[in-house]
Amino acid sequence: MKKEIDVLTGLRGISALWVIFHHYFSLPPTQNIALKAIENTLSNGYLAVDFFFILSSFVLCYSYEKYFREDIKKDHYKEFIIKRFIRIYPMLIFIVLVSFLFLFKDHWRYFPFYISLTFIFLAEKYRVISSLGITWSLSCELILYFIFPFLFLYFQKRKHYLTLIIPLAIVLFYYVYFFDTITFSTEGLVYENIHNSKGLINTPYGLSAIVRCFAGYLLGILSFHFYKSGRIINISWGLFIIIISLLLKKMDVIILISFSFSLSSIIQQPQIFISKILSSKWALFLGKISYSIYLIHIIPLLILDSHKTYLLQFLPLFVYKFFCIILTIGISVITYYMIEIRFSQLLKNFFIKKHPENEHFRSLLRKK
Repeated sequence: MKKEIDVLTGLRGISALWVIFHHYFSLPPTQNIALKAIENTLSNGYLAVDFFFILSSFVLCYSYEKYFREDIKKDHYKEFIIKRFIRIYPMLIFIVLVSFLFLFKDHWRYFPFYISLTFIFLAEKYRVISSLGITWSLSCELILYFIFPFLFLYFQKRKHYLTLIIPLAIVLFYYVYFFDTITFSTEGLVYENIHNSKGLINTPYGLSAIVRCFAGYLLGILSFHFYKSGRIINISWGLFIIIISLLLKKMDVIILISFSFSLSSIIQQPQIFISKILSSKWALFLGKISYSIYLIHIIPLLILDSHKTYLLQFLPLFVYKFFCIILTIGISVITYYMIEIRFSQLLKNFFIKKHPENEHFRSLLRKK
């Protein structure tokens, strides 16, 4: 089995760009159909995070199928969890330290929440470090990492239940749409309606966020089994549904289900146009640094906003925003090589030394 699927890497890169444009740009209400379509596509950018959930689940299935398809051994589970921590934490620690040292010096009492990723249960009104708001998705994924091997094994042994994933995902997404959520406040756990989703799944906090991530992981598992079956759908129809839905509002569930089914067909057809785009050098480049892009991109925007009144005397705001995007990509290249790659290797070496007696564990950790 190939070590990495280029299409998935390219999709991560495109999704990271979509998140940036979602946070950086918006258009005023308009009756112009073309401008309205662009505005809807930008405002739907929060769905890129759900794409990340589906892609993460697919990649985990692809990478760990041989370890978890029959049972869950202690060494394999330990290796899986350690590698997930190694993947998340070097860059997370860096971005948390930068935020607290340079942007929010008076809020160090919140440091443990952010560094431990326990702030997923914080309601929006209790969050003070705006540059770290996007890391809610890491909190959700960290929870799903502990569950994933058991979830994968369950559907591996009960493949006849795979047909239930779509209705189950729909139910979970509708929970995110309409119901109150459990959050953590200064008074402890509370049950309240804080998301006000209005038919959207754009809910980044509380129990609803975890449910949202769980639904994405289910769709990723379904997509992987669809890929393993070798079945190919007409990708033109899948892309048509996704594109049309993106131009509209409140089509979240249709977009995500269509994406999960289209994913395997795109991978299996490297000759088609969309696969070639996603496997191109620039898409792969963005995909490799997508984690850094995702964590960094808010910081230049915050700095820009704090100096906006002065800067607008010289150039239009959108010019500065494009400069911030270029700056984000440039910094992401540096952090990818200096933090994601180098520190991950240091952590792998540390855990190898911590378990010198376990040759199998050592060989597993040496793998990417």
